[in-house]
Formats: sequence, structure tokens, C-alpha cells
Amino acid sequence: MKTGIFRGILGLGMVALALASAIPASADQILGGASGLSNPSATITFDELGNLQNQAITNQFASYGATFKGFGWDNATYGQAGATGFSGGDLVNGFSPFPTGAMTISFTSQVTGAAFAALDANGTFLIRAYEGGTLVDSITLLIPGIPGIGYIGFQNDSPFDMITISSATNAPLSIDNLQYTVYTPEPGSLLMLAIGLMGLAAFATRRNRLPA
Repeated sequence: MKTGIFRGILGLGMVALALASAIPASADQILGGASGLSNPSATITFDELGNLQNQAITNQFASYGATFKGFGWDNATYGQAGATGFSGGDLVNGFSPFPTGAMTISFTSQVTGAAFAALDANGTFLIRAYEGGTLVDSITLLIPGIPGIGYIGFQNDSPFDMITISSATNAPLSIDNLQYTVYTPEPGSLLMLAIGLMGLAAFATRRNRLPA
């Protein structure tokens, strides 16, 4: 009986350890610069589908890893002159005929990092990362006009699946080159989780076999 209890406690401990070790370290906020993420899984340049001029962008880039709300597609009319990382098509908010108001980037898989090059007319923006509707991290900063701020975003964070962008003054915004890093649990964490669950299962089976 004592052995079964010990196995159960050990299983619980290993499950807890696996879950804790699977969560990445706290966030490193990216607040400007020429490179963005250190090792992104992919980058959406917004040139993948050719000319989508003035179209509202929703799920057109879903196969590339993200969907959008509150953005339109533009090619060199707005936000292209000199911003870090900008070339070809980009996503725009706040200029007619483009959408205005809050913006959303939703990733098709959990990510541990995301960043994009940004350019504005000196507006202050609130940028938030969410996982399943729960706030993970937030940034408030001024995004300048030409040549832009470079890349902004989150890296080495707990997994998240959505970024929201808003401005109290509905300032316009252009973004380009969306980078992201797909969340992959560490193999060792998965192994500990499996062993822990097996220990709990063995303990439960042993208890069920004991005479009443």
C-alpha cells in the first residue's frame, strides 16, 4: 500500500515538474531594431499572394500561419518609404479606404514569439499578447513615422495565440514582415509528463484492485 501511495505522489510530482518545465521563461519584449526574433519559424512578408490592393485582410494568409482583423493590404502607397523591413506589400490600418480601430493577429498554432516591423504617424499603441483569451503580456509605446521603429513584439514568452493592437486616438499603422516562432514543448518535458501519468495510472489501478 505504501509503495502505491509513493508511486502516486511521485507521479503527481513528475506531472507538475513536466508542466512547469514546459513553460518558457518570462517574456523578452522587442521594442525596436532591425532583426526582430532571433530565430523565427516563419515570416509572412504579405507578398506571398501577389497584389491584394485595398482588400480587407482576414484569412487570406491562414495557410502561412496567421489570420487578421482590422487590416487592409497595400503596396507602396502608405508606409513603405524607409521603414525597417518594409518592401512590397504590407498591412495598413487607419487610412481610407482601409479599416480603422482595433487590430488583431491570430496565429493558427501556439507561438512563443512574434514580431513585426511597424510604421506610423507618431501614435501611441497598446500591444497585447493573449493565450486562449488570457492576457500574457503587453507593451505600450510610441510608433514613429519614417523610418519607423523597426520590429516590435514578444519573444521567449509563455505560449500565446493572439496579438491585439489598439490606439486611443485611432492613429494609423502599417506593419510588415510578421515573424513568429511556433511553440514546441521540450521532449524531456513530454517524457516526464508521460512517466508521471503512467505512475498515476498504476496507482489508480492498484487502488481499484484492493479488496473493499
